[in-house]
Amino acid sequence: MTNRLFGVQGSLSNVSVPNPSGPNIFKKARSFTGEAKAEKLVKAETRSKTDSFHYTHKPRMAHETELGDWVTEVMKHSDAMITVYPPGQILLIDSYVRTKSGKERYVFHLEVPKRGESMSWAKFRRAAKSVLKTAELAAPRTRPIRDVQVADGLLRLWTPGGRVSRR
Repeated sequence: MTNRLFGVQGSLSNVSVPNPSGPNIFKKARSFTGEAKAEKLVKAETRSKTDSFHYTHKPRMAHETELGDWVTEVMKHSDAMITVYPPGQILLIDSYVRTKSGKERYVFHLEVPKRGESMSWAKFRRAAKSVLKTAELAAPRTRPIRDVQVADGLLRLWTPGGRVSRR
């Protein structure tokens, strides 16, 4: 199987963090989702952890990805800053129905490095110029990178431990 790389674009705004002193309903809810399954699939438990991102609709990417494919998340924050996170491998693609709205949510579970470093979009664009054409990096988009050499070059922007490569 050839490892492929997908770039994923999303946004973060008004993120709430549960009260750690409150009731632990989140642990119970986790067992109903694929999060518990994904944690069992982590290969390098000492160096990796699980992470996930979701869509409110079934994205085309769900049909194109396979378990083990590499994903680089690109998030636009509410302050308009864009951050590129280190690559992670897809462990599980899951879906569930939200209780309040009754709508389905699609979740991609990843194995990512525990000590991974993110980089700014501007730094990523500069570093990726030697690998990609600059026109392809005008804006972050969700798309597969099928060329193995290009995907490997983008993955090498980080070390195997998830640190930003100094090369």
